[in-house]
Amino acid sequence: MRPRFAMIAWLGALALGGCQLAPKPKPVAAGPVLPLPLAVPPAAPQRARVGTAWRFVADPVAGCVARADGRGGRLRVTVRRGHGVTFVLYVPGALRRTGRHWAGAMRFAGRGGGWVVPARLGPGGLAVGYSALDAAAIGRIALLLGGGRLDVVGGGALLPTLELPASGAAGRAWYGCARGTLF
Repeated sequence: MRPRFAMIAWLGALALGGCQLAPKPKPVAAGPVLPLPLAVPPAAPQRARVGTAWRFVADPVAGCVARADGRGGRLRVTVRRGHGVTFVLYVPGALRRTGRHWAGAMRFAGRGGGWVVPARLGPGGLAVGYSALDAAAIGRIALLLGGGRLDVVGGGALLPTLELPASGAAGRAWYGCARGTLF
């Protein structure tokens, strides 16, 4: 019985000790009230911009290949009958991550309009997008050849923006090759 009585006495002392009034705090001298600083969201990181120049190859075996090459990156667009349209963006050393592949998208915005194509992002600054060969894909190519900006979004990627110039007469001739694969 004694251990039980000791425990009850101990719990009672704790309960009574918790019910005591806390001492009153000393008043603080009133001074000027300063406003809290406003939280400023961090600015989104700026993407580097890479200027490019177009080159075109129309080969019956390899398909129609357009390349936009610049100092810090390049885009390769390949159109082949029965294989669809492949967009390969490569920026050496721009994306260093662990793992294999991530889902993202290639986003184009130009004077004539824009489009988005799903893409797989790989290590080392590689992004590969694919589109079935149809009238919409040929329309995307026409917009691309008109000039604009191509970004890769999603998957944690922060690759540079490719600045694509209007392709001119050589691009119009190559567009005939790309369009010919559709029919």
